[in-house]
Amino acid sequence: MRLLTGSEIAVIDAGANREYGIPTMLLMENAGSAVARAALEMTNGANKAEIVIFAGGGNNGGDAFVAARHLHNAGANVRLFLLSTPEKLKGDARLNWDIVKALQIRTQVVKEEHDVRMAKVALLNCNLIIDGIFGTGFHGTATGLVSEIISVINNSDIQVLAVDIPSAVDATTGQVEGEAVKAKHTVTFGWPKCGLVLPPGIYHAGELTVCDIGLPKELLANINSDIEYIDAGFCRHWLPQRSPESHKGNYGHALIVGGSGNMFGAPVLAVGGALRSGAGLVTAAVPKPAATALASLYPEAMNCPQSDAINRLGGKTIVLGMGLGRTDEAQALVRQILAKLDRTAVVDADALWHFVNLKRNDMAKVPLILTPHAGEMARLMQISVEDVQKDRLSIAKAAAKHYDAIVVLKGAGTIVACPDGKLFINSTGNAGMATGGSGDVLAGIIGGLLAQNLPPAVAAAIAVYVHGLAGDQAAAVLSQEGMIARDILYYLPKALAELHYL
Repeated sequence: MRLLTGSEIAVIDAGANREYGIPTMLLMENAGSAVARAALEMTNGANKAEIVIFAGGGNNGGDAFVAARHLHNAGANVRLFLLSTPEKLKGDARLNWDIVKALQIRTQVVKEEHDVRMAKVALLNCNLIIDGIFGTGFHGTATGLVSEIISVINNSDIQVLAVDIPSAVDATTGQVEGEAVKAKHTVTFGWPKCGLVLPPGIYHAGELTVCDIGLPKELLANINSDIEYIDAGFCRHWLPQRSPESHKGNYGHALIVGGSGNMFGAPVLAVGGALRSGAGLVTAAVPKPAATALASLYPEAMNCPQSDAINRLGGKTIVLGMGLGRTDEAQALVRQILAKLDRTAVVDADALWHFVNLKRNDMAKVPLILTPHAGEMARLMQISVEDVQKDRLSIAKAAAKHYDAIVVLKGAGTIVACPDGKLFINSTGNAGMATGGSGDVLAGIIGGLLAQNLPPAVAAAIAVYVHGLAGDQAAAVLSQEGMIARDILYYLPKALAELHYL
């Protein structure tokens, strides 16, 4: 599913009228009608329901005015608070405001503290709040009376329906500065916005419904960026179907290189990820303690001394770094392996630590997949973790271009960024996956899919989706607190089965 930024939405909205002659009033009518339909569902038909609408002075406010009219006609008791002045309303928004006034729907302009108190009173017997204050063009921080109204909304314990995007959420980054509306349901128009699926915006949006309001799909051709939401449909399209006449050699050979000292569990988890994601053969180049654990847990895998890894690279998909350590010897091994690669490799964990100290020109000219979490990304880009988290999308994109590699920025809403600017945002996963070993499992899954000759970016995108889906299935049974990385491995076959057979 295609995702758009706030600025891209503005281009499409303008193009609908300029290039196709679609009246902006029609688009506003369609948007407001969609909001009204959602409100009817949330209030069981809206008849005699008490609905309070907060509207701003822009087009989102205009959408809210349209919704007010439809809900009024459906029998709801509508109260509308305007966080602007009627004199500042322009164009379609002004026309729909005039209609609201002509229908004698109760309105109140919020211009002083008294009006905020009146809003609180209006919410005492309210069944639904509709948020139409700010739209996708908002950036920065809500201030003054608007901020107070948002606080009133969030402290009300009343279900909230957001128009297009919860007010004060950045449509591109999902960032929230100060107070932003927390909705139970968001109705967005045309295509979903990045800010609705990236944290923290995703936690403000609630349930998301994407409504067609008549924007021509051809307008996407005007958009330069390419951002895709990784969902089940994407994965089903790309996951390979196995031939009944195939054999293990058809599904590749993954070589897992990792482990050191007392960190021998990490490569074992990666081996599990590679095996469970369908690699035909898996070999682990690991220290002796890891080899012992491997023989017990995964007799299906082969192993060799870590010192022999450099001689085992040919024709294999390499997954490098889990638990490898940060010694000079580990750095030398990373350098040697990266220089001799003959196909795409996954660079994870401690290998990323050493990667910063290496020159890209000293490495084999093959695609790499880097898998940093926020802390590792901060080191890769020589910025703070806070800077990474403020705009994960842009940072991931910049890192992919800088290192000429596919970058998997792990975390809530994991991002897969490609050197050509293409971006993927993951739709699965939960906080229970913030546990030791989860990233090792993911690295193994990416390697297992790569071994099956999936395109590198596609392998990474599917891997983060099925990894998150397995985590969601594990959390549903075991709880977020109770699940561990091995549980993700246990549910991984079930996640893949869901994609193949449901």
